[in-house]
Amino acid sequence: FVQIDNDLNKLLPHGSSSTLQDWAASDMYRDGASFIDFAGYTVFSGSNASQGERFLLRSDGSRTHQVVMPALTNPRNFMSFGSKAYFVAVSSDLTPALYSFTPARVAQGTASLVKAFNTSKWIDVWGLTADNGSMFFKVGEQCSGGFVNSVVRSDGTLEGTVDLRGIDRCAGFTVIDTSTTVVSKEPGIVPTGSRKPSITLWSIIFLGVLPMMLLASFILIRKKCPGMFLNNFYGFGLAVILVYIIAENEHGESIITFLKWFITIYTSLAYLTISLASLLVHPLPKLVEEMKDWIMVFAGVPFFVMMHIDLQIPVTDDAWRWILYNVVIVVQMLISIIVGRTLPMVLGAICTFVTSWKISYEIVVAIFGDNNMSSFQVLVLLGFMALQGIGIIVGAIVYASKRAKIEDVVRGSLLRCLGKQSA
Repeated sequence: FVQIDNDLNKLLPHGSSSTLQDWAASDMYRDGASFIDFAGYTVFSGSNASQGERFLLRSDGSRTHQVVMPALTNPRNFMSFGSKAYFVAVSSDLTPALYSFTPARVAQGTASLVKAFNTSKWIDVWGLTADNGSMFFKVGEQCSGGFVNSVVRSDGTLEGTVDLRGIDRCAGFTVIDTSTTVVSKEPGIVPTGSRKPSITLWSIIFLGVLPMMLLASFILIRKKCPGMFLNNFYGFGLAVILVYIIAENEHGESIITFLKWFITIYTSLAYLTISLASLLVHPLPKLVEEMKDWIMVFAGVPFFVMMHIDLQIPVTDDAWRWILYNVVIVVQMLISIIVGRTLPMVLGAICTFVTSWKISYEIVVAIFGDNNMSSFQVLVLLGFMALQGIGIIVGAIVYASKRAKIEDVVRGSLLRCLGKQSA
């Protein structure tokens, strides 16, 4: 554990007003104004009935509220500065940032990015205020030795937005021994002893996870119990995660980022391995065949969840993410055919309905020229989704009626791609 000097008054410019000094000294988490009247519109933070998350909305005085694009969550700290309005929000990729809009932008229902705080570590932004011709707000970052707060001064532009603590907020201390002490490079940062229970984590691996995996492997081989796949698959994954946590300070990576990529790759490898085995080995050993049910659930479902997190579906507006998403849908359906299990096909079908929503939404925006989503527009959107849903259902019926023939064709084609002859 490390004590860090978070006295933000030391970071303020010389001669700052007493109001700004009080703001810097306050320990209160200030969300600031939750709305602003600007250029004939009221822009505010609000949520709909079906979701608890708060979004950026606007109103022109009618009953229709429009979600301002891009898709932003937790908007707060609305304030006017110069000819623009500014606020803090979180983007679709979970990056906190400072945004602005001009009268023309708010009329279009769009906001402009001023400064994004991209980092591999957890970070938060709050407390937007103005003093002596400049904007100020607070930034907090989870560094390896503790939580570091800072003050950012801005003139409303990217170039004029400067962190008063420096470029690297975490540069004030260096980890010497991650299991014992932290040595300060600046005054105000005091080492206070043990930081991480590394010995405990290693003990969990060697005294808990490893014996469990060895016993599960023995039962799997000797007793032919396919359910032991779960112990080995999740046990190995847990061991990798614990090793990463032990070494995390040395690499400075975010555990959240690591988990996102590790789970995606790990479950993808499970999918790939069982798919290749099903294609190339015929017939599969009885034990491996029985293990498919476990693999499809305990690797397939996490993969399904992670593909939405990685590609930011359905909140993203990036076309390439939606294209890749649909490629993955096809891959899931192919895996279902290859391994002879229904679950990947069901998950792929769920994804097709998500895609149908996106297509319907874009059609409605193109027809009406805006994304107000009035009651009539929502009805039109649901109508387009219903038409696509009918198509999806008809496709499912055709597949079910000709399943054996379709699966033979698909498997034969894939085997020829691998240079093998179909059985």
